[in-house]
Amino acid sequence: METKVYTKCEPPAQPIENFGWKDRLRGKRHAVCKTCTAFRSSNWYYRNQDRQRENVKNNNLQYRQNARDYVFEYLSTHPCTICGEIDPVVLEFHHLGEKDNEVSRLMGRGASLEALIREIKKCSGFVQTVIEGSQRKIVDGTKDATV
Repeated sequence: METKVYTKCEPPAQPIENFGWKDRLRGKRHAVCKTCTAFRSSNWYYRNQDRQRENVKNNNLQYRQNARDYVFEYLSTHPCTICGEIDPVVLEFHHLGEKDNEVSRLMGRGASLEALIREIKKCSGFVQTVIEGSQRKIVDGTKDATV
């Protein structure tokens, strides 16, 4: 069994698997074992909890805004494939086939732009939402259905 020595751990010599990968391609492991790394990270978090929560909140707000901006820009440049409507406010994404998630949910969660783009690529057309009274009418070129 291959071991690695880290003098600040107990026991100092531990199995190599207890050390996380630093660079898997080069076969390099971190100098600090996983247990000590987790302990150090936990201590850091509790010392900086308020600042970390504020950072996470700000980052999530920024991710959501980036997603909204991307989707608005995308819809502004991609009219409805059925009727040609260009107003992004009334356009929605229409999945044909496999659907992992809804674009609006990804935007609300603040998912990465890569995940958002991957889901948008699964949408072959756009559906125009027409408001008639208190009902939403979906117009997709094949049938009219009241939701």
